[in-house]
Amino acid sequence: MARDNELFKGRKDIIVAIEERIINSGQRPALLLYGRRRIGKTSTLLNLPRLLGSEYAPVYIQCQEAKWQGSDEMFCYHLADEIFRALKDGRLSDGLNRPRREEFKKYAFTELSDYLDEVEELSRRVGKRILLSFDEYEKLEEGIASARLTKTVLNEIRSIVQHRERIVVLFSGSHRFDELKAVSWADYLINAQTLELSFLEPDGARELIERPTADFNLEYEPGVVEKFLQVTHCQPYLLQAIGFDLVNYLNSQQRLVATAADLNVAIEKTLVSASGYFYYTWAEECSEDEREVLLAIAMSEAINPAAHRDSLRRLCQKEILGRRDGQYRFTIELFRRWILKDQLAFEQSEQSRESVYQV
Repeated sequence: MARDNELFKGRKDIIVAIEERIINSGQRPALLLYGRRRIGKTSTLLNLPRLLGSEYAPVYIQCQEAKWQGSDEMFCYHLADEIFRALKDGRLSDGLNRPRREEFKKYAFTELSDYLDEVEELSRRVGKRILLSFDEYEKLEEGIASARLTKTVLNEIRSIVQHRERIVVLFSGSHRFDELKAVSWADYLINAQTLELSFLEPDGARELIERPTADFNLEYEPGVVEKFLQVTHCQPYLLQAIGFDLVNYLNSQQRLVATAADLNVAIEKTLVSASGYFYYTWAEECSEDEREVLLAIAMSEAINPAAHRDSLRRLCQKEILGRRDGQYRFTIELFRRWILKDQLAFEQSEQSRESVYQV
């Protein structure tokens, strides 16, 4: 965790926004921390307790774990148990018994409600509020869509938001509430406020490159850091990915000063080492028409904006494209290069194969 703290840079704006909504406000709404994949949502949640100070006792829930999607009974029991464990880890659990699984088998939601009464009473005694963070919250919707969970889970969360003054609920995910279709989240969380987590500010990105840890001793020739920022658009995962490949390369050369040529080597390595990130963005986050648009723009081909209006709008909303000087351009230059290196080669290979079969 100490290393995670050192690498957590440049998120003061989002911390201030959260503070304004849950600390300095008489009404504490549910919050949604929204950001695309690998933008730093989980790191933000894990660092919140340190950055928000001592007023809050954090409870972090990773909804990707199967136990949160198995059944209503499992959800209620594990929520109570996770709160207990977090309070125990913070040495705040005196007088609070650990929940027992068998007590949740018959009336799980009633048992959870009774347990939260005890938690709130304890929180008043110790002078702390509970910060309940649901990371990758979309997985709860998957549990509901598959009928493993019922919508009563969402009713319970809504009740916590509305009636538990000692508990603050924070969701985190790569989709806004209105993007999900199986459940109308807005109906359950009417007053929820969305906080968008985007690219790092240049100063924070520069700090992550030049001084990621206290003992970092790599130096850069003039212009190298600026190119670093330009090809990544200050995307934190890609900054760290290139930095990792660059350090490994320089270590193999037994050098401590990075040149522009060294950075180019690291970029080529990252196009391979981070291919999973690029492929997920390409295959999972983009529709077929969006991929067609991206390939055309990557190849500097002209497109008809009117024919692809919806795709262009969605790609800009996802921060994959941006509009500058009247033209649509890739936000992250590294993604454009990956498309040319990987997907264009794949398309050409498929076309070549088809021509062989036709002959």
